Amino acid sequence: MWALLPIALCLTSVCGELHSLRYYYTAMYSNNTLPTFSHVGMLDDVQITRYDSERPHNRPTQPWMGEALKPDEWESETVKLSERQKLYLANVKIAMRRSNINTGLNVFQYMSGCQLLEDGSVRGFRSYAFNGRDLLSFDMETLTWVASSPIARLTKEKWDRNGPENLYKKTYSESICVNWLRKYLHLQQEALDSTVKPKVTVRALGMVNSPGLRLACLVTGFYTRDVRVTWRHEGQDVPETTNTGIIPNHDSTFQITSYHDTSPPHSKDTYCCHVQHSSFPEGKTVVC
Repeated sequence: MWALLPIALCLTSVCGELHSLRYYYTAMYSNNTLPTFSHVGMLDDVQITRYDSERPHNRPTQPWMGEALKPDEWESETVKLSERQKLYLANVKIAMRRSNINTGLNVFQYMSGCQLLEDGSVRGFRSYAFNGRDLLSFDMETLTWVASSPIARLTKEKWDRNGPENLYKKTYSESICVNWLRKYLHLQQEALDSTVKPKVTVRALGMVNSPGLRLACLVTGFYTRDVRVTWRHEGQDVPETTNTGIIPNHDSTFQITSYHDTSPPHSKDTYCCHVQHSSFPEGKTVVC
């Protein structure tokens, strides 16, 4: 559910983000169902931790993340998140009351984290949202909160008066968080200290209301992230129709599917999917 959060972070292409560590907190309340809470940690595009009201234990979701904390530290984080669960479920009701909402599904969300940028600088961020709309965001330069909704003004005024706490939030976001980010990147790199070859599969798919075929080239399980997928027909390069973009797998590897639409007749046609990746000694593989 954290994908609902419309936090106004800049795009990678604009900011030059190299790596990021993000934590998403989501509390949901409805008159007809039990309230739920979840917390998810993300390293770049890979989920690394999870806690939720159905399984109330903070746990690693990558094998290498188990080494990040000692057993008693994982338990300590669980205790903290159980308190956060109570806090954010209470915040849902406060936001509902201030918004004059009595029914329906209501969602309160919080995101915090930090970024390493390509120029070597760092950036921290903290933002709140309610029912898909921004509530509050923290300005790291002025050490004040920006209210994006009238229901957040009282909270902004209260929090702005707590200078020492706001200074700590800046220090944590731009220093402590970045140290954790670097540690997690190191553990991830140790687990994937060499490139991993992709598995490449080509198959033909029927097309709705068309006699042609859509060829799909699935490239999955590769690391590092950089890959190039192209198509050839009878030895000549042909453009792809579309692709999924590079998508993270659950195990820190990646996948992409490239598509090429063809027209009949197909009987003597030979189409090949070319994959270039650093894990191949010759630099590429071909599947026809």
